[in-house]
Amino acid sequence: MIISIGTGITSPLCLGAIGTPRSLFRAGDKGFWLDPSDITTLSQDAAGTVAVTAFGQPVGRLSDRSGNGLHAVQTIADLRPLYARAPRGGARNLFRNSRFAGFSAGPVITWTVSSEGVRVGGTGGAGNPLISIAAVGTDSVGEWIDVRVHGANTTGSIRFINIIDALPVAATPGSSRVISADLQVIADLGPNTPVVRLYSHWRDAANIYLSGGDDAIPAPTTTMTRYSTAPSIAPANTAMLHNKGVYLRCDDGEAFDYTLRIRRIQVEFGSVETAYQATRQFGADITEPDQSNRFALLNDQPDGALMATLPSGTYTVASANNTGVTIQTGLSLSGAFAIPAPARLYGCVAINRTLNPGEIANLTAWLNAKRL
Repeated sequence: MIISIGTGITSPLCLGAIGTPRSLFRAGDKGFWLDPSDITTLSQDAAGTVAVTAFGQPVGRLSDRSGNGLHAVQTIADLRPLYARAPRGGARNLFRNSRFAGFSAGPVITWTVSSEGVRVGGTGGAGNPLISIAAVGTDSVGEWIDVRVHGANTTGSIRFINIIDALPVAATPGSSRVISADLQVIADLGPNTPVVRLYSHWRDAANIYLSGGDDAIPAPTTTMTRYSTAPSIAPANTAMLHNKGVYLRCDDGEAFDYTLRIRRIQVEFGSVETAYQATRQFGADITEPDQSNRFALLNDQPDGALMATLPSGTYTVASANNTGVTIQTGLSLSGAFAIPAPARLYGCVAINRTLNPGEIANLTAWLNAKRL
């Protein structure tokens, strides 16, 4: 039987006598208690010899805290989840590297890609404006990047200088999205000024362009200003959100020497802009001011999972993800068991007996406290 529980009891103060899942395990009980929020139980390798020390690192072993030594491991590097954190209010920013980690100043020939998947570049080449990253830095508000476009566009068509995250993100047909960013003109030496747009493109499952969510914004000034687009509605057959970020349009026949500072890019589903979330490490590290953190295993592919070896028995298995707490009862298990691998796993407990209603309620409360 599977019991799916939503928010349930969310306060850690409601955990009752259980305290932690460790107290569920009576003498002779078998199973495991896995808690990704305890970084001391995480290792990058299956042998447990390389500690996890930072968000975005792979997890090859999650040690069992029940005392039974039934650790969850993954020997194949490509199938390991990542150690992740996100605000307790949830992850909203779809732009994976709004902190511009992995970039440094220098010329851009066509595309410069950060180690975290965000690209700076455009349609460079003979007869096109040149692109360079003038500087990367941090102020009291957040990380920024200065992108310079200079030279003349003499190729007979419009050219685009892009700062984008090109990873497709699943979108529901009819859903809306909003994009926002801080923009500031650092230098405009003329003789012309590029058009600045915030944008994302809707594409289908074959990555074919369907429609764009391009919003031109008022000409940025020398004062850092936050801009936000109107909602863009996904067409009926949308399967993904693609190419989301900021671009500068350089019109045919014009010359440019222009530097734009960009900070706090946010792309999100919904109809209104929400509080900014700083992102990096492919979404494994998301923070928001005035929000406490929650910790999870980030599973970025459908075949990735940690495995535990269970003694033969009839088990109760409870786990927590973004949508709620799931409790499975009466599971006949023996040997290799795949730990549930949703997009974000906040905790998992397996025990070889039936839990009473009070134990179920307390375990649900503990798991909800980890994920909410």
